[in-house]
Amino acid sequence: MITVTEAEKIIKNHVRVFPKEYIDLSESLNHILSENITAERDYPPFNRVAMDGICINFSDFAKGQRLFKISGLQAAGSPPLKLSEINTGLEIMTGAMLSQGADTVIPYEQIEKIGDSFKINNEKLHNGANIHLKGKDTKSDSILIKAYTKIESHIIAILATEGIHKVPVLKMPKIAIVSTGDELVPIDTKPKDYQIRTSNSLMLKAALKKLNIKSSTFHINDNKELLKSKMSDIIKDFDVIMLSGGVSKGKLDYIPEILTELNVKKDFHRIAQRPGKPFWFGHKDDKLVFAFPGNPASSLVCYKRYFEYWLMLCLRQEPNNFRVKLKNSYVFKPQLTYFAQAKLIDNTNERIVEIMPGNGSGDIANFAQIDGFIELPSQSEIHDCNNMYTFYKI
Repeated sequence: MITVTEAEKIIKNHVRVFPKEYIDLSESLNHILSENITAERDYPPFNRVAMDGICINFSDFAKGQRLFKISGLQAAGSPPLKLSEINTGLEIMTGAMLSQGADTVIPYEQIEKIGDSFKINNEKLHNGANIHLKGKDTKSDSILIKAYTKIESHIIAILATEGIHKVPVLKMPKIAIVSTGDELVPIDTKPKDYQIRTSNSLMLKAALKKLNIKSSTFHINDNKELLKSKMSDIIKDFDVIMLSGGVSKGKLDYIPEILTELNVKKDFHRIAQRPGKPFWFGHKDDKLVFAFPGNPASSLVCYKRYFEYWLMLCLRQEPNNFRVKLKNSYVFKPQLTYFAQAKLIDNTNERIVEIMPGNGSGDIANFAQIDGFIELPSQSEIHDCNNMYTFYKI
């Protein structure tokens, strides 16, 4: 049995670079860019007007001119007009390209209309006012978005501006979720007294969907030959296999033995933690197997703590956890790292959680009361409420 820290180090050795694929911009939300995005042209691409008003040549104002005859209107999206002569101006709209011969914009709030002219009432006007100069934001060919940036709504705006309708992103691994056990029946089946409906595979599938990963689910009963045959095919077809159940020490827990027979190398089996102690992890060539214990809390803890840790490293993203304090000090005597089910409590100054222990790792009803798991290290029996701990939000 190894420690949580040792398990983390072993899994880190299997971090890889995901290949690149191109997907439609409309489907790219929450994916990870695989390469830098550079500016196609300067931004703004022209001297852009920042306010609705009139544009003039500042030299006329500097010579004392305050009343400017208006000779036309410059709209956004139209080719630039030209000032016809001295002491004249053009009405101009926000977003328009600055008119030829003009260098200053005065907003409507600072002018007064007199006939077909406008009088400027701002004596503090300066040359270049209210103009967003070409290239001020960024220059052509400079990096707009760095590789490994997560694509969120504001990033989509940049990609659209650049005309990138096919976005280069990291291709997510092809994942199979495999549940085992004769006691499990489909969710649309009424279970007998000795059966339960399957839930772990759907829970894991939903968790992966939040990360933009599509997965395939399988269920295999506790028959060794059947398990071996189906697992052999699944390992061939998928990059990552997540198993739920069949990894403990029961007589029908065939998974460790079958994986060995299928030449999947065991990296570790059993971690000094609760829940999730029987967790099995291994690889075959470039394929990975995460074999989680069957209890719901055990599967979810191992998924959050180890699979998501591996995935975030591969994607070069920050881990999906943060630091918290306990509402009250907590005593846990076994020499194990304890992933306690906990609820976040609103606090304006710091994040606080309250432990909601429930009735063990099989207590699925307790899931409705929690926000995630707090990791309490094995080095101490007493976990002080003044210390900081890592929290994994579900």
